[in-house]
Amino acid sequence: MYYRVDLISVRLLNEAFMKLSRASGLQANTNKSSLYMAEVADHIKQEFLDELDYIEGNCPLRGSLSIKES
Repeated sequence: MYYRVDLISVRLLNEAFMKLSRASGLQANTNKSSLYMAEVADHIKQEFLDELDYIEGNCPLRGSLSIKES
């Protein structure tokens, strides 16, 4: 899970994941992995997708989402 929307943070988190992968011998299945992003500019999305070699996932929401403040 990534929180910050900058390429440096994404790279650092991905490097940590790769270290864990090498140490454990486990690997992410890129055929079953997607990157989900909300409210991110298209050019930044593409940078992340290129850097991580994942496809962009899409999470369709049915109906409308509203937040009510009290």
